[in-house]
Amino acid sequence: MAAPAADAPVAGAFHDHFFGPDPCTGTLDEITVTGLPVTNQTVFRQSLRDVLVNEETGARMRAGFIFVVDLATGDVKVLHGGISCIHD
Repeated sequence: MAAPAADAPVAGAFHDHFFGPDPCTGTLDEITVTGLPVTNQTVFRQSLRDVLVNEETGARMRAGFIFVVDLATGDVKVLHGGISCIHD
């Protein structure tokens, strides 16, 4: 007998705004992150892969992270990421 089908994943908009260090200069910069988190009955998943450009200096940074939460327990199962300078 086949297992019952799970509900299809649901995507929704994500937007966060915070201050963090610029990996090329070390100065504190304003960072805006937008994305599309996906959730189903089991997990909440948010991931990001992007190249960011500081418009004032021309510095380019690679940003990436993945964040997965078990909805049944609230436990963070995966949290990995970072920002690195690729051109200053």
